[in-house]
Amino acid sequence: MEKTEQKRILVVEDEGLTAMDTSELLQGLGYGVTGAVFSAQEALRAAEQQRPDLVLMDIRLKGSADGIAAAGEIRSRFDIPIIFATAYADDATVERAKLAEPFGYILKPFDARDLRTAIEVALYKHWMERQRADFLAMLSHDIRNPLGVVLNYTEMLGDELRGGDRAQSESLLQRLTSTTLSMHSLVTNYLDVSRIESGRLALNPQPLPLNDLVARVCAQYEAEARRRGVRLEMSLQQPLPPAQADAVAAERILSNLIYNAVKFTPAEGAVAITSANHDGEVSVTVRDTGPGIPPESMPHLFDRYQKPASPRQGGGSGLGLFIVKTLADANGGRVEVASTAGMGTSFSVFLPAASAPPR
Repeated sequence: MEKTEQKRILVVEDEGLTAMDTSELLQGLGYGVTGAVFSAQEALRAAEQQRPDLVLMDIRLKGSADGIAAAGEIRSRFDIPIIFATAYADDATVERAKLAEPFGYILKPFDARDLRTAIEVALYKHWMERQRADFLAMLSHDIRNPLGVVLNYTEMLGDELRGGDRAQSESLLQRLTSTTLSMHSLVTNYLDVSRIESGRLALNPQPLPLNDLVARVCAQYEAEARRRGVRLEMSLQQPLPPAQADAVAAERILSNLIYNAVKFTPAEGAVAITSANHDGEVSVTVRDTGPGIPPESMPHLFDRYQKPASPRQGGGSGLGLFIVKTLADANGGRVEVASTAGMGTSFSVFLPAASAPPR
């Protein structure tokens, strides 16, 4: 999680002197303090009005409601992470506190190091929770529509098969295959990003015959290219030294580049895939004859969830190029892009040659 701005913290504490000391401690650690309040009602009002990044909550408060009740309300209504800061650690209190789903529990008296650790862990856990929620929301949104299309095509295909219309059946089968391919790409990209962001991206670089991989990936998209009226053309340098790269990662790179090129190339256009040997590197270039990428989209082309503006916009998750660059970088490689309006776009991925010294 990147710390791009000062985090703002609300202090909820029934003792005025303790609240003042805690606020000064937080400011000394570099955090902003939105205020200090002394009751559950004040905490709810402050959370709604100030929307802090985190609430540091005592359990025993002034008034009829305690900090656990206030924390549960704040968590459910405003999605603000809570850390309990209390002198109470008896079993009954801890069990009640769990119901509010806090992001931390720190016992008084605490020092600056303990407080900073609790805050940073809580902020990171909350950030990860929101990332997962956004991920699942986007996944369900992007998958629901094509899944409905698949079901409709399946029903239509069954009707046509029973009616004996072979030509219409073959047309529906092509559409069904195309939609399934799109769904497969979406799901695989989401899983790739999940592994990347959770730090579970494990690579096993080894000598990899890149030409063989290019041919295999191209074969996967030949039917889709034909359906769209796009020619797939390969011109692979022979011989080509093996790349030093993870085989799964390299396949994901090529799959995203070739599938994107096929999607964004109009009918009667072409996608050309070439490989080449360089000084210590091998490369694959995917060149299309599509409309090109607008100059204003180029600086953010490899950003996560970045969907290029028209005319290349055509749906999808906006993750493919982010994955391409991330996996290329992780393998010690790089990606270059060139695009001319109305004339097409080319992406080149460079990977270390197996015989090259470590970079």
